[in-house]
Amino acid sequence: MAKRTNPSDVANAFIRCLLSNISENYGGFSDEDEEKTKTKFENKCIYSGKDLVDGNYSWDHLIPINKTKCGLHLFGNVVPVLKEYNSKKSGKSYIEFINKHDLFQDLEPDEKVKLIKKIEDFQFKSGYSAKVEVIGNLQEMCKEEYNKITELCNENGIKYSQIIVDNNKGILSAYSTETSKGNYTVEDLKSIKTKIKKWSKKPDFNHHKIIALFIEKTEDNPENGFDLKEFIDAIGNCKYSQNPLATIRSLMTSKGHAYGKIFMEEKGKIKFISEIDEQIRKLPWKL
Repeated sequence: MAKRTNPSDVANAFIRCLLSNISENYGGFSDEDEEKTKTKFENKCIYSGKDLVDGNYSWDHLIPINKTKCGLHLFGNVVPVLKEYNSKKSGKSYIEFINKHDLFQDLEPDEKVKLIKKIEDFQFKSGYSAKVEVIGNLQEMCKEEYNKITELCNENGIKYSQIIVDNNKGILSAYSTETSKGNYTVEDLKSIKTKIKKWSKKPDFNHHKIIALFIEKTEDNPENGFDLKEFIDAIGNCKYSQNPLATIRSLMTSKGHAYGKIFMEEKGKIKFISEIDEQIRKLPWKL
């Protein structure tokens, strides 16, 4: 385990976890998806066209998972490529990589356009582009969260923000005393109430399970909320999410289709936003 207190390191790690968690909520990238992708490209590297052999390739995110590009770990954005190409591509998008890297210097301009079009068609037909459109403006959301985490680290330091990054697994755990209030507009409140009703009817949905768990933990004393660190640990122990903190963050914002600001954080405690507390507890939630 390595501790990082540099605000930008912490914020970048958080964004990667957040994007990974969004991917998980939308189905992730399964073994079946791997086989479909390799079959689609005839077991060849999409960049070089060379055959894939065990040990000579790795999986590349066409749109990288970082705060600038905001790619997701979903079918349509994960492709098999030779390791040499993957290491050279690094944090670039596939369009930047194809157009600018020396590995493609022998390709004619029209050949580059054709290769880019082939990848774009794959992303569109896979449904990846549609999912990203439904989720909403990932760049805006990631920028907001990045700035929020950076500000917390700068202002509160280690006393209020305990940052631990597992370099082997890329898992971030961060606990802070940031306070968040509803401050809903009429339209915001209407929207989140609609989302809550939909979630309550989907017991297999990760957000449903987490809400049910929170209600169980706070049933005897809902006004006091629940310790944030303990709740994150509880989510992890129940295996409702690989990135519990990112899941909680996704329920503390109204950005995007899959999110809704239902939680607030105050002095290390997590609570339902007061405007929706009563309604959400009346709905059917099942563990």
